[in-house]
Amino acid sequence: MAEYDLATGLRQANFFDLRWQQIDFQRHTCEYYPENMKSGKPLVIPLNDTAINVPARQLGKHDKYVFCIFKINRLSL
Repeated sequence: MAEYDLATGLRQANFFDLRWQQIDFQRHTCEYYPENMKSGKPLVIPLNDTAINVPARQLGKHDKYVFCIFKINRLSL
């Protein structure tokens, strides 16, 4: 995730909610919706080779979100 963050210059909040439907692998772009942006305005950013390869490595890990973080709670017996 840090690699994607550095390649795009976006805030962490923007990529934690990133969904597959926002990424266009053909055009090498990513669309961020107004409700997900601090400014309230939509944003379409071009993705360089590094930025497009990071989500490509995530394919098949989750059906909705590009970066899926699971928390594991340990139980004390």
